[in-house]
Amino acid sequence: MATLDHRPLRQFLAIADAGTVRAAARELNISQPPLTAAIRQLEARLGVALFERSVKGMTLTPAGEKLASEARAILARLARAEADVRTVAGRPVPLRIGFVSAALNRTLPTLIRALAAECGAPFRVAVEARRIHSQLAMVAAGLGVGLITRSTAGVLSFDGVRAIPLTDVQDRLFLELYLMAAPARLPVLAKALAGSARP
Repeated sequence: MATLDHRPLRQFLAIADAGTVRAAARELNISQPPLTAAIRQLEARLGVALFERSVKGMTLTPAGEKLASEARAILARLARAEADVRTVAGRPVPLRIGFVSAALNRTLPTLIRALAAECGAPFRVAVEARRIHSQLAMVAAGLGVGLITRSTAGVLSFDGVRAIPLTDVQDRLFLELYLMAAPARLPVLAKALAGSARP
């Protein structure tokens, strides 16, 4: 039997915390089918059902609750091991901050600014924001700059964030879009989009 590794455990916990595959897939930035398949493979590997499935969502079975407890402990030990190795090697130990959407407007930027103020060395930050709101919150915290669309800048605002139009990079910036619809509707939608894109 193959041993468990951190990836399926993280995927399993994402569903356990979110309550649905759709919400978990969104948080993990992956599509639903591979996440569903991964959880079914995990259940098959263990020979137990980890979730009770219903139209309202997914809840943990007793076996799932046990695995969730163990998985959190395992992932925490992995994080501690990584931190200890970095310390021994003289490399900085990363500080990872998890947050909910409600903290984006004020709490998170205020917290990060306070942490930066407490550091005598430069506060080196590595950030990947999957959502526009998260990206703007990082910028509001003074952690750098972000690139957003003009339409987003027109409807979203954060204290401490200023949107500056870029006018000299038209030939160097490209936005790749994918249009998904029933095959019969694609020609009509593509024609409508082409018309709206004209200056």
